[in-house]
Parts: sequence; structure tokens; C-alpha cells
Amino acid sequence: MISQHIEQAAPAGRKEGAPDLPPLKESAEVIAAAVMAVRGLMADLHVMGGNDFEMPTLLKIIDDMENDRLSTKEGLQKAQEIAGAKQDYH
Repeated sequence: MISQHIEQAAPAGRKEGAPDLPPLKESAEVIAAAVMAVRGLMADLHVMGGNDFEMPTLLKIIDDMENDRLSTKEGLQKAQEIAGAKQDYH
């Protein structure tokens, strides 16, 4: 599920941060889908318990995506890394 959002986050053929192009402005729908995916991961992690830093970090990722400080692609990748590390630990 989250991998689908990662692939949809940036338009094909466009490299994020290309020097000759303005920064990507993602649609509200793409951002909302990414936020929902991160919130889904938060729910899964909550069930695991022992969330010392995960929840505040994931909330920061959501805030950064919503305020265009972080692309949805990068935000979803970071969130997935956090969830993966947690699952590897348990």
C-alpha cells in the first residue's frame, strides 16, 4: 500500500530538485493520501507499543509534507524506514 503512494508522489519524468525547474507543488489529494498512509503506519506501530520516538517523528513527517517542507515521496520513504526498523526490532 505505501509503495503505491511513493510511486504516485512525483510525476514521471520529473526529477525533484532539478535546478532549472521550480520545486514540485504536490496536489492536496496526493498529500492527503500520503498523510493517511503515514497515519496507518502510526496505528500499526501503536499496537506494537514501546514508541519512544516514532510517533513524534511521524507527526513531524506529516507536518513537513503538509507544509511543503518534505515531498510525499521522501516522507513516505522515511515513514516506511521507521516502521521497518520497528518491525525488525520486534
